[in-house]
Amino acid sequence: KLQAKQVSLKVTPTQSIFTFNAGPIALAVNFFTPIDPTDLKRLSLPASYISVSAWSLDSATHEVEVYLDITGEWTSGDSNEEVVWDMKEIKGNKSIITGDMRLKNQKPFEENNESAQWGTVKFFTDTTVTHEANACPTMRTKFVKNGKLDNKVDQN
Repeated sequence: KLQAKQVSLKVTPTQSIFTFNAGPIALAVNFFTPIDPTDLKRLSLPASYISVSAWSLDSATHEVEVYLDITGEWTSGDSNEEVVWDMKEIKGNKSIITGDMRLKNQKPFEENNESAQWGTVKFFTDTTVTHEANACPTMRTKFVKNGKLDNKVDQN
């Protein structure tokens, strides 16, 4: 597999945009936090968005597969803490996959290694992507081998 090489980084007050080249493909990964000092509700929501776009550097058509994972380390500064999660499909005019991950035993207003010991990591994506909740090494190996995941949730 080709290894992506970072070719640029643009940082603004609300965005960090990384651009990578991998062979004939360019990939932009945008981390966006919608901060608006005039909107107290938006300021109080600790939400960020990640968007990925790809384009051809050689004008040819290419197939692009992107893998993104969120690990239990996002929920605590202590890797010995137990994490619980759930994923489900919400059907509507535009169906989405939604999931959340949190510590089983939350400790409101406590920190460990500069990480909150309470709260929930929420994530959303559309149903055109494959998804899975499982051990990261298992999913990463599966994605490299098959280019997709199994749309399953392992509660263990």
